[in-house]
Amino acid sequence: MALITGLKIDGVDMPSPLPYEVEINSLDGEAGRNNTGKMMRDFVDDKLSIPLQWGMLTQAETAQVLSAVNPKKGHVFFQATILTAEDGEYTGTFYAGTRKQPIALRTSTSTLYKGVSFNIIER
Repeated sequence: MALITGLKIDGVDMPSPLPYEVEINSLDGEAGRNNTGKMMRDFVDDKLSIPLQWGMLTQAETAQVLSAVNPKKGHVFFQATILTAEDGEYTGTFYAGTRKQPIALRTSTSTLYKGVSFNIIER
């Protein structure tokens, strides 16, 4: 059985990232303790944050992944489909955090990248 981590950005299959953990962040409006010390929360919504990282990628694969989330190329927000334990395939609107693109190996004919990474954060 082949493992597929499954990642689509704007409906396009991306190179499979390394296994990732989905972080669920609960957002509150007003929160705090009352006079008796009881916690009071005004729950607003849950938003996902997913740290993504890739192993070895070719120049073309690296360009595909980074271009898909590049705000300068019109991708300030994008639709991402990921796998979650609760929902299976989940599609939401996301934006990308800081993007890293270290060069791993350069030969006379190609460049390979290892450790390309960024977080996608739900809007």
